Amino acid sequence: MTTDLITRLEAASGADRELDRAIALVGGWTFQKMKRDRVPYWRDPGVTEYYMRLSGSPTFTASLDACRALHERLLPGWRYVVAAPALGKPFEVALSEFPNHGRVIVGKHKSVAELAWLIAILRASEARHG
Repeated sequence: MTTDLITRLEAASGADRELDRAIALVGGWTFQKMKRDRVPYWRDPGVTEYYMRLSGSPTFTASLDACRALHERLLPGWRYVVAAPALGKPFEVALSEFPNHGRVIVGKHKSVAELAWLIAILRASEARHG
């Protein structure tokens, strides 16, 4: 599933709520109807109280802060570098597992830093968990 999601991120041209929802599910958020709910709601990872609900999934594809929060949740202790591109080059995000700097995972996207970071997070998470 992550491979398909990475392919979709590489093809994206900007913020995309459908991708945000898919990433949220991979990251542990839930979209479900609980007791006393009339409709399904998004909930943060680990939340089991029905009244603790969100109005929508996080906006990962449009927010570096949301990317950082996902990074910290899925890859605790991993370091990151977000590099602004030189003219005509893609955005790059490099992740390394601390203190073992031997493994570096890179995500690239032609025009959007958030998408590059998400690609790197998903690749690193896939490499870490198999």
